[in-house]
Amino acid sequence: MLKINITSRLKYKCPQIALGAIQFNAVVKEKDGILWLDFVSYIDELTLKLENINLKELEEIKAGRIAYKKLGRDPDRYNLSSKALLKRIKAGKEVYQVNNLVDLNNYISVQSNYSIGLYDLDKTKGSISFDYGSEKEVYESLAKGIFDVYNLPVFRDSISSFGSPTSDSKRTAINLYSQKVLMVLISFTGEDKLSYWQELTTKLLLRYSCGTNLKTSIIK
Repeated sequence: MLKINITSRLKYKCPQIALGAIQFNAVVKEKDGILWLDFVSYIDELTLKLENINLKELEEIKAGRIAYKKLGRDPDRYNLSSKALLKRIKAGKEVYQVNNLVDLNNYISVQSNYSIGLYDLDKTKGSISFDYGSEKEVYESLAKGIFDVYNLPVFRDSISSFGSPTSDSKRTAINLYSQKVLMVLISFTGEDKLSYWQELTTKLLLRYSCGTNLKTSIIK
């Protein structure tokens, strides 16, 4: 299992933060009909449940927003990816089908309310740390162009930062050629529920034949 650590300075500001890491050999496909049907069926159920729910008050999202405020960033401007996805579903907007791994990642995120990082490890170098961004630290993100990660929680390798609970980078993005993958469930409420969701995620990775040789760890 790749070495991942949470820096002491991030832990000092956000003491409840914990990570559920899953490393595996990927089986990436453009589409998986069974997975997508299951996801769409869940979205239909979830849309009804979300009608009278304030997304900001969901436990994991509320804790993430508090963490962002402690770090000095506006959580309304820098939405957690889990909140952004739930907001889209609540509004009745289409959830995009990307590939089987990204689709599964989104499926787990809307169930757990965790923001989840998904990274091609062949595009990283060295060990990985979870820290918060420095002044003028940026990367090219998947959805937001050049993304300012100053004082946001970020993953870094020996090259640069490459992911956050708001938006991940293009550098480490999953494509149809990805082979060695890291999925990270980001918890702002501690480790108590991480084992459950980590175990469920590994079962789903196997059920939908998305990954083999799975290894897991919890980092706190």
